[in-house]
Amino acid sequence: MQMVQGEVALLTAETFRRDSVREAQLTEVVQMQQRVLDSLSATRRAVGQLRGDLAPISTTCSSSWCSCRSSPAKVSAG
Repeated sequence: MQMVQGEVALLTAETFRRDSVREAQLTEVVQMQQRVLDSLSATRRAVGQLRGDLAPISTTCSSSWCSCRSSPAKVSAG
């Protein structure tokens, strides 16, 4: 009977150790996810600010790569 109790205690301790390791790993994952979300939020705010800063310029943009232009700029031949 003592042998069974000893094995149960050993199994319980090993299970606790594994659970603790897994908990630490999951905590790291959650922290990393939070850092990614924080970074995405900061990037979103920065892009929003940049869009706001560039809004007056976008109406006169004539670059072929610019998709935000409303009409091509007129060029006068000097």
